[in-house]
Amino acid sequence: MDEARIVEESGAKGYGTQESKLKLSKVQSAGMAAAMAALVISLCLPANVYLTKTGIKTVGILVAFLIMLVTEALPVVVTSLIFCGLMPVTGVTPDLGTALTGYSEPIVFFTLASFGIAAAMTTIPLSKRILRFPGRISGAL
Repeated sequence: MDEARIVEESGAKGYGTQESKLKLSKVQSAGMAAAMAALVISLCLPANVYLTKTGIKTVGILVAFLIMLVTEALPVVVTSLIFCGLMPVTGVTPDLGTALTGYSEPIVFFTLASFGIAAAMTTIPLSKRILRFPGRISGAL
């Protein structure tokens, strides 16, 4: 059997099919364009009294990152990896290792754990049971 037939029979979507192409909404396209514009503008601005050239680049990367996150132009993981890679490319950090040093802080793991617990609480009806318990004891439910 040739490879195309195996993919077709298994129902898997290949890389060249219409379903696998990236389809962006108007908001996502506008967000991507706005993020690129913010990044290009920050790279072209000169240093001033308040911020150095590196500071302006950092603010530009932050603004572009926030635009990409709010508009959900790309998945969060892809957006994060792209902007971590942009930091050494634009000269904000000397190398990729320096750009990734913040991920070794304990607060990152605390935040991830908090999101995980919140996701678990919303999918499991435990929170409803906890809220109904006082009502059952008091006779209100």
